[in-house]
Amino acid sequence: MMKKDDRVCIIGAGLAGLAAALYLTRYNIPVTLIEKDDRAGGLASSIVIGDECIERFYHFICKPDRELIQLIEGVGLKRKL
Repeated sequence: MMKKDDRVCIIGAGLAGLAAALYLTRYNIPVTLIEKDDRAGGLASSIVIGDECIERFYHFICKPDRELIQLIEGVGLKRKL
């Protein structure tokens, strides 16, 4: 059982860490998110080379993965797919 002043610490700002932080904050649970890299996103992040945005790692989203697609829509990133 969480107490009023409890906080949650999430290690890693990849997709799972960001989703966990999102859901916890929706319940007004304070979150500290720790990431070793200089940006969030983990395997789903990208880099810019010149004028091109390129995936840092090979990553794709399957159409049947409705929960992931709903999460992406829920954070306002559907147009980036």
